[in-house]
Amino acid sequence: MADMKNSRLELCNRIRMEAEHTEDTGFPLDAFPQAVQSVILDMTKYENYMIEFIATSMLSAASTALGGTYRIRIKSDWQSNGALYIILVGRPGLGKTPPLEAAYRPIRKHDYALFKAYEAEVEAWKAAGENGKKPVLHRTIVSDFTPESLLQTHNSNPRSVAILVDEIMGMFNSANRYNNGQLIEQLLSAWSNSAIDVTRVSNPIPIHIENPCINMVGTTQTRRVHELLKKGYEDNGLLDRILFVMPKSYLVARWTESEEEDTGSNPASAWRTWEAIMEKVFSLDYEVNIP
Repeated sequence: MADMKNSRLELCNRIRMEAEHTEDTGFPLDAFPQAVQSVILDMTKYENYMIEFIATSMLSAASTALGGTYRIRIKSDWQSNGALYIILVGRPGLGKTPPLEAAYRPIRKHDYALFKAYEAEVEAWKAAGENGKKPVLHRTIVSDFTPESLLQTHNSNPRSVAILVDEIMGMFNSANRYNNGQLIEQLLSAWSNSAIDVTRVSNPIPIHIENPCINMVGTTQTRRVHELLKKGYEDNGLLDRILFVMPKSYLVARWTESEEEDTGSNPASAWRTWEAIMEKVFSLDYEVNIP
């Protein structure tokens, strides 16, 4: 029964891709599971998202939710997780930020629930005369941060952490200026699956992250991409680790009257499906000490 349902969904997606000329973009949508394909196709139709932007944003969000739950043994003791460094590139007004925020909406919802739980724990801790261990805020997404706070967040949430920055060039421009390249070193170490240690006089307990999993995703304008070439990232290998996403066409589909009428239930249904998928990923058990 499940095979028949999947076959019908596959056929439906194939017809939709042909009807909407999805293959003209050159994006390998068929690499995604059928349920995810349906969500992507719905969002490109009803929300006017560029398929390249919404699909890769979902891929980044799924990687963040998965974190270090599963690892790939590449060779011998050489292992890696599914972390991705992604930058959505396009001219102003092309619609880079909305699909990125939409894909990460389930994770923001997850983080908000953790924040409310943290607030309640702090109130209980204060009511008890601040006795016992002080509550720790657990979260996944960071946007405005220092290299040290990034690792503190990761230390509290060893499963994964995501750097999500709209207009990400601002982060890179300040990376070497204010912190002596610590952020870039952290990104390189995390990508190589090297343990990260931080020892500071201000923090009596050193931070040690044995299996770092840091996702990075953001947006930038086409005319600013060349700035990365001036920072030495080509020499240290960071540039090779970044997946740059640019749409094949810069023409944004025009909204039609029928699409505006349809935006009532179809997008909502698609996002319920996406949230359900992300909840399943979050429900996977994470083992702190992975061999």
